[in-house]
Amino acid sequence: MFFWNSNHETPLTQAVISGNTELVKRLAHHSVHRKAANYLGFSAEDLAIYLGREEMVDLLGLQKNKVFRVLKKGGNGVVEMDVCEYEKFFHTKYMSSLRVTSYQDFCKIVKKCPKQVKVGKVGASMRDLFESHKEKIKNGYVCESTIKWIDERTGYGLFTDRPINKGEFVGEYAGLLLIRQILSRIRGDYCMRYPKLSFGLSYYTLDAEKMGNEVRFINHDYVPNLQPMSALENGFCHCVLIALRDIKAGEQLTYDYGEDYWSRRDPPVDF
Repeated sequence: MFFWNSNHETPLTQAVISGNTELVKRLAHHSVHRKAANYLGFSAEDLAIYLGREEMVDLLGLQKNKVFRVLKKGGNGVVEMDVCEYEKFFHTKYMSSLRVTSYQDFCKIVKKCPKQVKVGKVGASMRDLFESHKEKIKNGYVCESTIKWIDERTGYGLFTDRPINKGEFVGEYAGLLLIRQILSRIRGDYCMRYPKLSFGLSYYTLDAEKMGNEVRFINHDYVPNLQPMSALENGFCHCVLIALRDIKAGEQLTYDYGEDYWSRRDPPVDF
């Protein structure tokens, strides 16, 4: 069984991990506690988001108003939805970032990240990518976009509302991190394989079927305009999407889901 050492935690990170809401209330007003990192390099604010401690996210003032633009099936125009309306309409829970099932899993993922990736030259580009887009990742940024109904086979897609420049950060693929066996295939329609940075007989997938952000609506294309990339935060990967080329306003956003995704599915729709 895996245990974390509470002596390596700050008072506020320990309160978040243990679910001690009253202690979080008392400590949340002190910036020294809010920003202090634990032995893995993560603050209480980080852990509240990654562990899905929603009440604590509110107490720490991290909950932001979110508005979604949606063109429904058979709709006459774009409508705006708040988070509650979005969740009810799409039958999915909104979250701005990826989420782990437990702190034990979180620690395993971070600690299994090889040193040469975490601090060495091998992982330099992934660490640089995180630092370049740190604020957007932390704030759950997704480019200005509209979720639009396409057709019965494809369903919905995500379309940019403004021009996007090549190399621009578009958003993070938010979902629940679930462990899989190495020989198993990705089955869920909203699953993305999580970057595997160490050897082993298992891996993780990001599953956005029941919880995620609007990035879950981005469709597949063999000639995509986005590239999935890994942004590394202290050994913890964020799956982000970066523009491969200049993208025009109104254009559908796409990325290549990969061979593993299509190995047990019908061929994809061409756009």
